Order: sequence, then structure tokens, then C-alpha cells
Amino acid sequence: MVAPNAVAENVLGTIGAILWSFQVTPQIWKSYRRKDTTGLSARMLAIWFCSSIFLGGYVITQDLAVPLLLQPQLFGFFIAISWGQCLVYSFGKTQRYATCAVAFVCLAAGAIEVGLVYGARAAEARGYEQPTQTYGILSAVLIVVGIFPQYYEIYELKAVMGISMIFLFVDMGGAFFSTLSLIFTPGSFDITACASYASSITAHWSQKLLGIVNSDTAIKVAKLQGDFIFHSHDDTDELFYVLEGGPMVLKFEESEDVILEKGDMIVVPKGVRHCPCADVETTVMFIENIGAVNTGGEKDT
Repeated sequence: MVAPNAVAENVLGTIGAILWSFQVTPQIWKSYRRKDTTGLSARMLAIWFCSSIFLGGYVITQDLAVPLLLQPQLFGFFIAISWGQCLVYSFGKTQRYATCAVAFVCLAAGAIEVGLVYGARAAEARGYEQPTQTYGILSAVLIVVGIFPQYYEIYELKAVMGISMIFLFVDMGGAFFSTLSLIFTPGSFDITACASYASSITAHWSQKLLGIVNSDTAIKVAKLQGDFIFHSHDDTDELFYVLEGGPMVLKFEESEDVILEKGDMIVVPKGVRHCPCADVETTVMFIENIGAVNTGGEKDT
């Protein structure tokens, strides 16, 4: 068991809090620069904003490291700004309307969080810790639930659009360091906070559209791990190029499997059933016709 270490807790917590507090700023800048939030789910942002309220109440009641106390407040604030951009760019609201909406939800969130903290501490004074644990659980659940609207957005567009990759990588870094800081926290390991922090790491297994060539060919990148399903594409060849990680294995129903290391490439002809597999996280670029579904229309049974 790792010995409690206040210095390590605060250093790791500070790194995680800085990354996680400002993770949304690259997304805000990208949306502002493009004047477009197509592909970014406003429902995901709204749910994550609600999660920040419960996480804020939880970390304050648990008296965690100071950086971890600030993180939910800054995270919620920047999430609210990104949500406000969706109101303007995706829903046609005026900037004045969006500004008022963001100010209102932030003030309301602050009032709710104060109520949560006072309510939890009053309950603890009577020997009841359930409210505090409930806040942490709700925060973790909402983080996970918030992912699904974004996945639906990706499904609808058949591509990842409007999402900043810097935002995703900073998010993963914040989750990693915030979770690691809990190991050095005095007392028992805070499994509830760990679940809330670590849940965001699983949010990033989706395709990213890099560009379109000749108006009909899509260049995409994805992170793969585990076994996919056997499928084929009736109308397009598919090129795989391993950028990072590996090895990746392409299984075929009617021929031998092919092992791809970093830098290797293969073209799977249309109509050939195949199944990508990777034991470790592998970043892959693939090229195919626009509109091609990654499962080829197959259902995972």
C-alpha cells in the first residue's frame, strides 16, 4: 500500500486540476474560430455541467486537495461557455441570449452546490454519510451518461466533427493525474472520486475525420483496442495504416491473418470480410469512401 504523501497528493492534484480545469479552452477556441459547433453535442455539455455541480459538492465535503476543490468549478464554468457557443452557432440564438443563459446556469449551479455542501455536512453531523457518497456517484454516472449523446452525434454524422483533439488529450491527462493523486491522499483510497475522474478516460474511443479528398474519399484516424467484429464494405476498399502502438492484427475469414506493426499498411478490397484486432491501444489511419460505416452494416452479435 502506498504511504500517504501530502506533497505528492498536491503536486499530482495540481497537474490534474490545471489540465482538467482548462481542458475545454481548446474546444472553445476551435468553436469560436470556426464559428461552428456542428458535431459537438450540446446535450453532452449540459450533462457534464450538471456533473460538475455534484463533483464540486463532493470534493468540498470530502475536503480533498485544494487543486481538486477548484477543478470542478473551473471545469463547469468553461463547459458552460462551450454550451453557450452551441446556443449561438448550432441553435441560432443571439450572443446576448447565450451570455445571459450561461450567467444564469452558473449562478444557479453555485447556489445548488452551496446547498449540497450544507446538506451533506448537516447529514454527516448526524452520522449519515450517504448524501456525500451519492454526490460522488451521481457525478461519475453523469460523466458516463454524457458521453452517449456525443456518440449519437457521431453516429448521425458518420464522422467525428467539431471536436478538438487537444481537448480530448488534455481531458485524458487531467483524469490520469487527478486519479493518481488520490493514491497519496491520507486515509482510505477514495474509490468514488477515482471512478468520477477515471470515467472520462473511456470517453475517447471514436473516429476522427482528418480530411476529404476529391470530394468522395475520407481520411480518418481512430484508436483501437480489443476485437472488433467481422464485416465487409460492399462499395469501398479500405486502407489501414498503423500510426502508433501495435501490433494490430487483421483477421480474414477466407485467408490468413495479417499482422501490422507501426508504419505498416494494408488495403482490404471491397467485399472482403475482415476483423481488426489489437491487444494494446493502437492508433490507425484509414482511407475509404465518404459515408462508409465502420461495421459495414453488420450488427455485433
